Amino acid sequence: MMKKLMSELGKNKKGATAIEYALLASMVAVAAIGGLTAFSDSFLGMSDNTVTTIEDAINRD
Repeated sequence: MMKKLMSELGKNKKGATAIEYALLASMVAVAAIGGLTAFSDSFLGMSDNTVTTIEDAINRD
């Protein structure tokens, strides 16, 4: 009975493939979050500069 169970588990590759895809997706998500976190300070500085430039252009008399 145990040999039959082990042989059946050895044949089933669907679960392993699903786990591999889940691990790959989680690594991509972690990399994306890390990249966005690193880029956020630069983006905030750039958007602040843009807002200041637009405000200066509007308030010129």
